Amino acid sequence: MRISNVVEAACNNSMLKTQYLIAVIKRLGLVVCFFALYMFSRTKVHGPAEDAWLMVIDFTREPVINLFHPHHLLYGPIAGIWWKAWEAVGLHDAYGVIQSLNCILGAIAVQQIYALGRDLKLPRVIAGWAAAAFGLSFAMWWLSAEIEVAPLAMLAAVIVFRYSWRMYRDGLSIGYVVIVSLLCVLAVATHVFHFSLALLVLYVIFSSCSTNSPKSKWWKWLNIETGDKREESLFRGFRFRVRIFYSALYLLLFLLGTLYLYTFIDYITGSNRGAFGYLIGYFEPGASLGISWKSIPLFFVGLIRSIFGTEVMFRIHALSQLMANTFPAKDFSDELFLVRNLSSGFVSVLIALMFISSGILAVFILKVLRRIPFLSGDARQASAFVLIGLVTVGLPVLTAGPVLYGSTANNEHLLPFWGLFFLGIALVCVNGGKSARWERIAAVSLLISLFVINGFGALYAMKSTENDIIASSFSSQIEDVETADIIVVRLTERDAAALSFITGAKTINTMHEPYPSHEILIRWTEVNKAKVWIQQNMAAQGVKYPPLRGFSLEKLE
Repeated sequence: MRISNVVEAACNNSMLKTQYLIAVIKRLGLVVCFFALYMFSRTKVHGPAEDAWLMVIDFTREPVINLFHPHHLLYGPIAGIWWKAWEAVGLHDAYGVIQSLNCILGAIAVQQIYALGRDLKLPRVIAGWAAAAFGLSFAMWWLSAEIEVAPLAMLAAVIVFRYSWRMYRDGLSIGYVVIVSLLCVLAVATHVFHFSLALLVLYVIFSSCSTNSPKSKWWKWLNIETGDKREESLFRGFRFRVRIFYSALYLLLFLLGTLYLYTFIDYITGSNRGAFGYLIGYFEPGASLGISWKSIPLFFVGLIRSIFGTEVMFRIHALSQLMANTFPAKDFSDELFLVRNLSSGFVSVLIALMFISSGILAVFILKVLRRIPFLSGDARQASAFVLIGLVTVGLPVLTAGPVLYGSTANNEHLLPFWGLFFLGIALVCVNGGKSARWERIAAVSLLISLFVINGFGALYAMKSTENDIIASSFSSQIEDVETADIIVVRLTERDAAALSFITGAKTINTMHEPYPSHEILIRWTEVNKAKVWIQQNMAAQGVKYPPLRGFSLEKLE
């Protein structure tokens, strides 16, 4: 008997370990699949990412202490340390190494969307569909294969979503409030827009107090029905005071944590601007266009750009003209150059798929609106949580986007939106009644369309260096430039950074620095034994986007 008991216990233990191992493999499987996809998709066209060239210059040439950006504190130091660690073991492809960090962060963010779906009690297949649709959306796919802050910011945001939902589901406790407060501070350190997550947490605190009993023992004995209307009224008043207490505790911890974090960073970097001064960073008051009636349509433009690779539309002349007329202040030379060699017939197919996919999304939204009244219990609470999450994600883009970034159409700021959006569709469709066969077919078709549109459209074109307008403009001009040389140009900050990184030479950009005198240039050539290269036909003063067409360098004799 004893032997059989031991054998049975060992078998049970082995089965539990096997089940746990299978669960881990399933979770890691999603990470591995999207990591492989993102690694294969690492782009070689870096202009559209805007800040990518500037970042790689900083991460490879600056000490880690100088890599704290006020609007996304953590990404710079993490990427700098990542690069230095791999450089120490002999890897020298800085761009590829830092891109691999984003591939990892992006893949984990996709897996966390799946985990949030499981927390919301979605079936595995449905949660996997939502995570895959999010992972194949253009902005998530592209920015995870590029150098950008968005994947880290997305990962931090979805972790806050998960723990906020757990607090809502399990009931309030001081421990949960402390954990969520610290996670919100961490999220703000990945991107300043995550300040809006405070609204989601406050909603959870107030909703939890009215639907779930806090775990604290001192509260449980009061959470009873006495049958006495006057006593129950007193209890309701007490519950309201508990909401205020937890809300105040959360806000105090969140704001103090953020204040101390920025004070510490301000101190170690020697900024001497104070916590608030460091937080607002380099933006001057009144420098932006501010909020206007255009903010809302531009917000929807950003949503479209973040789910579909709309660059392919510029291959069709009529559409490119429409874009140019609609946004006259925007320079579309990157997009036009990127897709110039794509087949117009193939592009037309991709655009048709884009419209079909938009139609599928519209139908799903209508189905969601029709089924919401039939939701009950946990499904209604979960859908309300997702809806508030969508509001908190969109609010800073609409309000702070025009002030800080001059637009509400920045697709990288809308990454969390699509993660919650697909989860919300899945929640309502699963819990609002029996799904029809055509819905399942439409859901699979949407995944396939996203893969084809984004993978074989813009991302495919981005795999070739020949489609990078910056590298192509410089290629015939920098053959004789050496790392010890000095280049004087008048270019956008992005283009000047690209030239500096590609050549390794010191670059003086007269868009932001004074033009050095002839005597200083001669002295440099004599002291440093370096050649000085001058850009010919420099753009006139006041030009926002100096064109790269006809870029040429001339050696100073």
